[in-house]
Amino acid sequence: MPQESSSIVPDEATFLKIVADLSTRLSTVDNQALLCQRLHEHTFTLVGSETTEIYFYNPSVEQFRPPSIEFGHRCKTQPPHVPKLFRTDDPHVRALKNNPVPTIVDNKTASDAFTQTGNSAHLLAPVVAGDTFTALIYFGSRAPYHFTNDDLNAIASLSAIIGSGLKNIDTIKSLKTSVSELEYTEQLRSALYEISEQAHSGQTMDELYYSLHQIVGLLIPAKNFFIALAETNNDETIVSFPYFSDVYDSRFQGKRLHLGPDDKRSLTSYLIESGKPLLTTPENFEQICQTNEIAYIGTQPTSWLGVPFYLEHMSGAVVVQSYDEIIYSEKDKNLLIYVARHVGDALARKKSIDDLRQSKTKAETAEKNKSAFLANMSHEIRTPMNGIIGITDLLLDSEITDKQYTYLTMVRSSADRLLNLVNDILDFSKIEAGKLELQIEPFKLRETLTETLSILELNAVKKGILLDAHINTDVPDHLNGDPNRLCQVLLNLVQNAIKFTDDGEVRVHIECNRQLLLEQEGHSSLHFMVSDTGIGIPEDQQEHIFDAFKQADNIKTGAYEGTGLGLPVTAQLVELMGGRIWLESSPQRGSCFHFTAYFTIFDSNDAEIKKQTSLLKKRPSSSTTPSYNILLAEDDPINQTLAIAILEREGWQVTLAVNGLEVLEKLKKKSYDLVLMDIQMPEMDGLEAARNIREQEQDNNWHQPIVAMTAYALKGDRQKCLDAGMDGYISKPIDTDLLRIEVETVLKQHQPQPERFQHN
Repeated sequence: MPQESSSIVPDEATFLKIVADLSTRLSTVDNQALLCQRLHEHTFTLVGSETTEIYFYNPSVEQFRPPSIEFGHRCKTQPPHVPKLFRTDDPHVRALKNNPVPTIVDNKTASDAFTQTGNSAHLLAPVVAGDTFTALIYFGSRAPYHFTNDDLNAIASLSAIIGSGLKNIDTIKSLKTSVSELEYTEQLRSALYEISEQAHSGQTMDELYYSLHQIVGLLIPAKNFFIALAETNNDETIVSFPYFSDVYDSRFQGKRLHLGPDDKRSLTSYLIESGKPLLTTPENFEQICQTNEIAYIGTQPTSWLGVPFYLEHMSGAVVVQSYDEIIYSEKDKNLLIYVARHVGDALARKKSIDDLRQSKTKAETAEKNKSAFLANMSHEIRTPMNGIIGITDLLLDSEITDKQYTYLTMVRSSADRLLNLVNDILDFSKIEAGKLELQIEPFKLRETLTETLSILELNAVKKGILLDAHINTDVPDHLNGDPNRLCQVLLNLVQNAIKFTDDGEVRVHIECNRQLLLEQEGHSSLHFMVSDTGIGIPEDQQEHIFDAFKQADNIKTGAYEGTGLGLPVTAQLVELMGGRIWLESSPQRGSCFHFTAYFTIFDSNDAEIKKQTSLLKKRPSSSTTPSYNILLAEDDPINQTLAIAILEREGWQVTLAVNGLEVLEKLKKKSYDLVLMDIQMPEMDGLEAARNIREQEQDNNWHQPIVAMTAYALKGDRQKCLDAGMDGYISKPIDTDLLRIEVETVLKQHQPQPERFQHN
C-alpha cells in the first residue's frame, strides 16, 4: 500500500499570509534577479518542501535555467537535490506548455532531470506572465508520496502571483526605456562628449569598444552591437569584427571575412560598399536583400541598423540589431549617424597608442601564463610521481622475491631519473636563461649504461630486435659527471634507434676518444656510438636533424611522428658535457649517432662514490623514535595511502583530514604534535588553513607546528609556505629520510606542548 501523502502547504491561514506577503514584496521588484532573491529569502523558506527552485526560460538556448546560471551568484546559490536545468524537449515541460497547470511527477515516469536529483517526489508548476510561459517552479522531497492534490491548487495560486510579478517587471522595464524629447537631446550631447573623451583615455582598444557599446546603449536599444572594419589589399577586401556582442551570433567576434567577386554579399559589406546608412524592418528586409543581392550571414534579425564611417586607411561601420519586438526608426538612424562619426574619430586617435599598449600587455600576459603553466605542470607531475616512488619504496621494503626486487628497482631508478628531468625542465629560471646546468657527481659508467638500457630492453624485445652494448676495456668506469644527463642522452638516442628499426639490431659502443690530441691526467674524453639497422635518413636532410621541431621527411608518418624536440635537446646536453654530436646515415641501411663527452676520473680506492638516495632507506628503530601524533592534510587517495603508510612505519600516530576546513575542525577538538599540510586541496587550501591557524593562536599562548608537504616545488614555493605561517617544507615525491629530518627539526624548535583538551 502506498504511504500516506503529507502536504507541503501549511494551514489555510498561514498560506494566505504567505500569498499576501509575496504580493506585497513583488510589487516593488523591477527585475528577475531581485524577484528570485525575494522568493528564496522569504517565500520558499515558508513552503514545506525540502528543495524548491525557480527556473527562467532562456530562448537563446531553449532551456529553463536556475538563477545560479541565469544571474550568476547575485541570487541564492542553487539548493541541493534540484534539477540542474529543464530543456524544452523534456516531456513534462511540453505537457505543461499544452496545459499550464501544476502537476505531480511520478518517479516511474520521471525524466532524467528529475531522477538525477535523488528525490522521490516531485511537483512542477508553470509560471505564466501575461500569455507567455516564462518560468517553472520545482518542488522536491526525499520522501515518496509527499505531494497532494491540495498542494496543486495552492501552488497554482503561488505561480499566478509570481507570473503577475514577472509581468509587472516587464511593464516597469518598458516605462524605464521611455524618455522625453528633452532627455533624449541631453543624452545625445552627453554621449558624443563621452565618446570624444574616451578617445583620450588610457583604455585599450578592447576597452574602448566596450565603452562605445555602453554609450550607444544609453541612446538606443543596443544589446546586440558590433563594429566592423574593412581593409583592401591587392584588390581583396577583408572585413573584420574587432567587437561583436550578440545573443545569437557572438561567434563572429574577432572573425575576418574575405569578400571577393564570388563571395556572398552580406548586409555589412553592402553597407560599407555603398557608404550609406542602412535600416531594415520586418516589412522591407526581404526586398532590400533581393534588390541588392544580399545573403544574410548568421541569424536573421527582426530589425537591423548600420551606419558607415571612414578612417585614413580603412572604412568601417557601427551596427545594432534586434531579434525581438524592437524595431529601429529613422530617429534612431539619424542618432547613429552622429555617433558613427565620433566613433571613427575615436578609433583613429586610439589605434596608435593601443598598438604599443597591446604589445606590452601581451608580453606580460605571456609571462604570467608561462609561470602559471609551469607551476601547474610541476604540481600535476609531482603528485602521481609521489605515488609511484613512494609505493615502490614500500614494496621494496616488504617481503618480495628477487625477481620482483629487480623489477621494482628498475621502476624506482626510472622514476628517480624522470623526476630529476622534470625538476630541471620545470625550473623557470633555467628555462628563462635558455640553459641547463650539469650536476657533477661521482658515478659508475658501466652501471649507468646497464640501468639505462634495462629501461628500454622491453621495447626492443617487443619489436624482435637485438639491443646490445659494449664498452672497451680501456674506458675508465669511475667518472665525475652528470649521470642523469648522460642517461637522458643515451635514452633519447637508443629509444629513437629502436623506434625506427623494425628488423635487425641496435648497438651502443663506448671507447676513448682517440681524436683528443692531449689527454690530461685525471681527465678523459669518451666517444659514444649508437647504431641501428633501421630506415636511415637521407643525406640532404641530416644537417637539419638537430634543429628544433625538425624531422626527416621519410619519418614523418603516423608510425614515427613526434615533436622534433628530442635531438635538439640531446645536442644541447652533449655540448654542456664538453662534446659534440654528429650523424652517419643512409636510407634503408641504418644510422649511427656519434657523440663525445668530457669527464674527470678518480681513483675508486681513494674516493668514495657519492651514492644517490638509497632505495631501501635506513630507519631508526621504533624503540628510539618518538611516537608523534600527526594530523595529515591530504586530499589525493593514493597520496593518502602512501603518506599514512610512511608515517605509521615511523611509529607515528596519524589522523587524516581531506581539506583545510577539516584541519581547523580537528584542531578545535584535539591537540596534535604536528600538522603535515598539503597545499592544493578543495574547499580550503593549505596556505589559507595555515593563516587561519596562526590568526587563532594570537589570542593564546599556543603554537601549532606545521610542515608543508606539497607537489608545488618550483622556486619560491617554499617561501610562500613559510610566509603563510608554516614552520617547515618538504616537496613531493616524499623522501622518507628528508621527511623524518624535517619533522624532527621543526619539533625540536617547537617542543610538543601539554594537551589542551584534557577531557578528551
